[in-house]
Amino acid sequence: MDVFHPKLQKMKIFCLLFILVLSPISAASEVIFSCLTQKGKQISIVQIGNQYEYRFGKRNKPELVFRDFVQEAIQRSPKWEGIGRYLWTNLTLKNGDTFYTARVATDRMTDEHETEYSLEVSTEEKHLATIVCSAKSEPIVNFPEALLF
Repeated sequence: MDVFHPKLQKMKIFCLLFILVLSPISAASEVIFSCLTQKGKQISIVQIGNQYEYRFGKRNKPELVFRDFVQEAIQRSPKWEGIGRYLWTNLTLKNGDTFYTARVATDRMTDEHETEYSLEVSTEEKHLATIVCSAKSEPIVNFPEALLF
């Protein structure tokens, strides 16, 4: 049979398209915030397209995963106004009625300028938890420019 037979060519094209459609396509992603907690759990916020994906828990067994739109998260996140002891940047994601705020705060009043990385969990009514990143971990922070001062 001729390799260039029209039916064979159509079949090759169909198979190629079928494989491309069914294969998982990895969207470009960027780590926005990541650290290990003092209890060894991972906090991770990754931008995938126009959404942030939040993950909390063991690396291969997250306890909580959700997505929030980038623009909505940026709009709801408070901005530092240049006042106070701490220079800080926050990114607040929302899942249902609960807010998850990734926070970086640098003490401007000490010689060491210590920086704390943490996650605040709250609702409109109350603060639920503060999870501090381990000082031994190497946090990754790539907040968007829209959040900076």
